[in-house]
Amino acid sequence: MKYNFLAVLFFSLLFFLVANTFFSQPGTTVQLFEKDNGGEVYLNVNDYVVITLETNPSTGYNWEIKRVNPLMLKQTAPPQLITKNKLIGSPGQIKFTFKAIAPGSCELAFDYRRPWDLRTDETRGYKLSFLIKQ
Repeated sequence: MKYNFLAVLFFSLLFFLVANTFFSQPGTTVQLFEKDNGGEVYLNVNDYVVITLETNPSTGYNWEIKRVNPLMLKQTAPPQLITKNKLIGSPGQIKFTFKAIAPGSCELAFDYRRPWDLRTDETRGYKLSFLIKQ
């Protein structure tokens, strides 16, 4: 009797995992850039958003996440720095990747600043509003 219960439990769990893998809808990927600053973005749960921003880390400035609701938007990878050449001081782009994991509305905001500079009047910002549907 004990083995039957364990077998049923095991196969039920296995069925759930297989069904979830095959029947879950993969999300689409939305690409956003600096021109999208201040905009509204509509996503479905399981969609991805990739935000690409211009940067030049050699100046000391870097994009920092200022505000995000991690219960709705989950950062899925560390920021990725992309440069066109390997010369010191050359500008590039930084990519942030997030996944929509729960329905609702939230805001995602970034500051472009030097980590040691506490002045906020000279920072450059980037902000998006998200509406995530089931």
